[in-house]
Amino acid sequence: MLIRRYLPRCRTCGVLSKPASADAAYETGRRHGKDKPGHTVGVIPIKVEERKRP
Repeated sequence: MLIRRYLPRCRTCGVLSKPASADAAYETGRRHGKDKPGHTVGVIPIKVEERKRP
């Protein structure tokens, strides 16, 4: 089953973290933008396969 996750990404630094929920991804992007002024940050919606946990 595919689930929607969000990938925070900086145009200068690249991917900021692993795919996460929308709130976590936007928070990561916001923190990075504050830490590094001038960097452009975006959040990319992606679909990932849900993994079965043992």
